[in-house]
Amino acid sequence: MFKVGQLAVNINNNSVHQIRHIKVQNGEQLLGFGKKPMAWSFAKDYKKYSKVV
Repeated sequence: MFKVGQLAVNINNNSVHQIRHIKVQNGEQLLGFGKKPMAWSFAKDYKKYSKVV
C-alpha cells in the first residue's frame, strides 16, 4: 500500500513521481500525482521508490 507523500517509480519507464492523492475504486488502489486529482493511475503499475547506494 502506498501513502500520500511517498515516491513511486513507474515500472514501464522508470519515472519517479510523488503521490498526492489516493483512492480505491472497484477494489484497486489508484494514485493521483497532480495538484488536482484529475488523472488516476493504477498502483499495480508502480513500485515504491528505494534509493540504490
